[in-house]
Amino acid sequence: MCWSARVSAAFAACETLVLCFCWWRNKLHDRRHVVGHVPLALQEVGQALLWTQMRPAEDSPSTCAWPNRALSFALVVIVHGVPLAFSLKAYVGMEHNPGAMTLAAEPFRQRLKATLRQSVAWGLALPALTGALMLLGVWTHVCTLRGPHGHQVWPLVMMPVPRGVEYAEAFRLAMWAAYFVVVSQPLYMDPAPDVAVVAFSVVGPFTVLGLVLWLGDEWGSSWCFLASLLCVFYVLAPLPPFRSMRIAPPNPMARALFYEYAGEHAIERRELLQSARSAA
Repeated sequence: MCWSARVSAAFAACETLVLCFCWWRNKLHDRRHVVGHVPLALQEVGQALLWTQMRPAEDSPSTCAWPNRALSFALVVIVHGVPLAFSLKAYVGMEHNPGAMTLAAEPFRQRLKATLRQSVAWGLALPALTGALMLLGVWTHVCTLRGPHGHQVWPLVMMPVPRGVEYAEAFRLAMWAAYFVVVSQPLYMDPAPDVAVVAFSVVGPFTVLGLVLWLGDEWGSSWCFLASLLCVFYVLAPLPPFRSMRIAPPNPMARALFYEYAGEHAIERRELLQSARSAA
């Protein structure tokens, strides 16, 4: 858990080292992992810097020093950039699905481009809207504070609630559920998923739900261990037995390409083997 500047800096340093190593090793999906993980690593760096700018005795949700406000808004931009990073990772994954290199893959390629455009729109519109609401005084929680459990409470998770809504926490959870739907879309479209993608897809939602129930508004800043767990999978993914795992894409179009290519080549290999045996 990230409960101090030292711990956050340690997580950020470890993740940066793993990403640099994966980029250098460049095996299997290594560089795709780096592309997808950049916002998560930047979020760790932002947390570490925020700890140095927080003044518990002086800060309030709407009053703090400008570095706190600036870093808090930077986290808004970084977190809303996660779908874009995942979309780029999925698009680069086309070259890792041999069936996706055929002409039959063009409709799926266009779907991936549409997902990429949607992620760009999300990454630009949401930070702009949040910033405007902060400047207008509608989004009153503009500073990062230390919560009762010792973790950071980001302005990002304290979005304003419309008048007439009685259950503020339920409303915010619904908005974050929509965010996770946007985040999961690139994962669903990934044409060449691996064990790291599967681990994130399976563990992520349950982890977030558990953190919400346990830590309340501090959940947003306390999932650094999940990002670090992904880094472990990045290192292990090209190694046996993980490398030999063939994980079919969840998207039906990508899965059809995946199996079509695998099936065609299985037939070719079987025919070649039969020819070799006949010649012998």
